[in-house]
Amino acid sequence: MATRQSTAKIRRTFTPYDLTCEYCRCVVHIEQAHTPPRRFCSISCARRANTQPTHIALPKVTLICQHKACGQEFLVKHNRAYQAQYCSRACAGAAWRAATFERFMARVTITPTCWLWTGATDKFGYGRVGVARKIVLTHRYSYEMHRGPIPVGLVLDHLCRTPRCVNPDHLEPVTLRENIERSPLLPRTHCPRGHVLDESNLDPDRLRRGLRLCRICREEQVQRARVKQNARQRAIRAAQRLTKQ
Repeated sequence: MATRQSTAKIRRTFTPYDLTCEYCRCVVHIEQAHTPPRRFCSISCARRANTQPTHIALPKVTLICQHKACGQEFLVKHNRAYQAQYCSRACAGAAWRAATFERFMARVTITPTCWLWTGATDKFGYGRVGVARKIVLTHRYSYEMHRGPIPVGLVLDHLCRTPRCVNPDHLEPVTLRENIERSPLLPRTHCPRGHVLDESNLDPDRLRRGLRLCRICREEQVQRARVKQNARQRAIRAAQRLTKQ
């Protein structure tokens, strides 16, 4: 009851006035009393003001880029100063690649003839190293870091015939066929069954992957597998007929 009387008293003593909206800054004329007093010109302005995030201007700190080839000064917010080391993503990527290459070269023994990889190797003797969460061959990684990308469709041939060598001067991009022909191990001229391994008897798909497989032997193997499969299917159908009887 007391609240109604106080509200009625405010309405009787109210004086119209001009209100400046806190959101859009427009001026509106207020002719009725409001409890609490109005702050915005409309409901839409009030909603926008309540949903709009408040941005606080944080002070910035001047740092120096840690990339050796850059060294420029850059501004960063003080709350990120503890983790900011580079002025851009390009500098961060270049610094990461340089650090990875330094760790790579630390595991290479440089001799008067070859650069020998002292880390892990595969069963063929080629070095393997992890780069960007991937396992790559060391001679390919060394060539790309010293000479640039390997041309599409080419492979690297070791001129020194040492699989662990990562010296870019001993690596030459060639086609897979030329790499096979350069191999010190002479290719076979006949398969174990006596078929001649010439151009007409080699599987082109497997030859591109460095495999010299006899096409006649492959076709015979497929034919034998097909005969076995047909015999198995006939036996299954015969057993099904017997069970139905």
